[in-house]
Amino acid sequence: MKVNTCQIRSLAFVIFVLSLLMLPVIASAQTEVEGEVSGEWTAEDSPYIVVDSTWVPEEESLMLREGVEVQFLEGQGLYIFGTLDATGAEEDSVLIRVADEVEHWRGLRFYGRNSTEWNYASIVCPDSAFTFDQYCSLTMNNCLVSADRTFAGDSYSGMWGCNLSFSYSNLYYRSFHVAVGGRLTADHTTFDFGEDEDDQPGFVTEGVTFRLTNCEIIGRLTNNWGAAYVDSCRFLRTPHGDQHTGLGIGLGRMTESYVEGGVGAGSRYSETMVTFHNNTLFGSLALAGTVDVLNCDIGESIRVNSGINITIRNSIIRKRLLLRNTESVTVDSCFIIPDDQEEHSLIVVDVSQFEFTRNVMLHLSFISIFYEVRTIFDHNTIVFDSTRRGAIVDISQDLLMTNNIFLSELPGGRLFTQLSLPLIEYNCVWGFDIAAGPSDDLILIEDIDSTNVIANPLIEWEGIIPYISYNSPCRDVGDPEFDLDPDGSRSDIGAIAFDPRFSVHEPFKEVNFPESLNVTAFPNPFNSSTTIRFELPHTSQVSITLTDLTGRRIATLLDDRLTAGNHHLTWDAKDYPAGMYLCKMRADGFSRTKKLVLVK
Repeated sequence: MKVNTCQIRSLAFVIFVLSLLMLPVIASAQTEVEGEVSGEWTAEDSPYIVVDSTWVPEEESLMLREGVEVQFLEGQGLYIFGTLDATGAEEDSVLIRVADEVEHWRGLRFYGRNSTEWNYASIVCPDSAFTFDQYCSLTMNNCLVSADRTFAGDSYSGMWGCNLSFSYSNLYYRSFHVAVGGRLTADHTTFDFGEDEDDQPGFVTEGVTFRLTNCEIIGRLTNNWGAAYVDSCRFLRTPHGDQHTGLGIGLGRMTESYVEGGVGAGSRYSETMVTFHNNTLFGSLALAGTVDVLNCDIGESIRVNSGINITIRNSIIRKRLLLRNTESVTVDSCFIIPDDQEEHSLIVVDVSQFEFTRNVMLHLSFISIFYEVRTIFDHNTIVFDSTRRGAIVDISQDLLMTNNIFLSELPGGRLFTQLSLPLIEYNCVWGFDIAAGPSDDLILIEDIDSTNVIANPLIEWEGIIPYISYNSPCRDVGDPEFDLDPDGSRSDIGAIAFDPRFSVHEPFKEVNFPESLNVTAFPNPFNSSTTIRFELPHTSQVSITLTDLTGRRIATLLDDRLTAGNHHLTWDAKDYPAGMYLCKMRADGFSRTKKLVLVK
């Protein structure tokens, strides 16, 4: 059949008009659902509007494919007796939300031992996003949840025995997550509990096993009689202070993590070891049971109560140590240093065995040891400040003090407030006139055992690290029964032995550092590299070195003459083990020290 040009144009026009008439129909395409649902929901029929009671029957499944949007009207929800899975794509995810202006809905309610998996899916809603029956399982990968409460349970105790798993997901909620039993596993996931600092929302659980890796938690995490395994996580806006902890690790471990608040670790009277390694805290650390603390920076106090075996090693403590009602406590190779003008002290009460070795305590107010505590003080450097109420209060007679430096910032004080003198041998004492005794029968410092050195220890300072100098009277005069120092000589007195490789062979002289000599590092904590920035007031010979907490030199980052002004360098730490390092900068006799925390 022959068709002319005019007919072709007319046909094209008709098709065009019909397509225009169909546009509103296509644009308004949607599917209203209620009652039983199963099978697959696809983008072609989206959005799906839940208008009345809707459920997935037992032994049936509902799959939400990429590009699907599900909306819920006021007061509606979806009840899952079978299974509900969602599989979106990175560029076209699944979205579940309430319709515009909806204030309340019933959520997604899972019944029976339901097992659900979501990939690239989002749910945005008021109230609870999910309500679980006992022993349900939920897995979410690359998902987003924003709700008042992400999880809830129909029973009084909340969820019981549910297993939740998250990976590369973000969860935002504004109330408590309550659960009993079960397991929560997450990696590279953010849990954000909102900004209500008064209510302090967060996890409140009992008997739940947490496994968190590379996560960020904004809010509290409290887990009663449950286990927690936390690695390389950040906890933000958590409570802190001497009497507050925003994070509880009753059993398990916490490593390579950063906490803006305080932490409680260990369970009372438990012999199960809790590992607490390479962590940075702004707040206090409360310990109980059996805990091993290693390479940590504690922003406030450490408190031990009802412990069995507590060890604290190679750590920085920025306020006081309060140790009570514990069988055994060991504090070794730590720095107890003040960050402010508050009173700093060491108090030991009713501890069966207390060992305090190789520690540095600066600007200390006093030490109190009560109730027959078997105590060993060995190889410590302790500097008492001018506000002390008495240097050492000791009611127990089972006290051995050897190889320590006791130095007073205010000469003329009293070393022991007690009436009798404990066993004190091979120590260096300076700045005290009275050792002990009642007012009518004083024991003077020069009357203590002849093995002790009564002289200025001549300390050199590398930031917070006190080295004894080349000509210090503390060199090679320690207890001869102790092991030799690293250089093969007789034991030195003090926390850190003399090392001729690092000594400048000059006695310490106190200097005022210019304010313009400043050292910063960002990011810090960091997991691969950090940039160190500093400002010089004038042209200077500058050296920047890295040491561990014991003063052992790790690396020299810079040794050069630089002009005045701002400078920076980058430390690539990918080949170094995780932990705390001290970055020490010297410039023409002045120095600054910056703590760096490497997490992996």
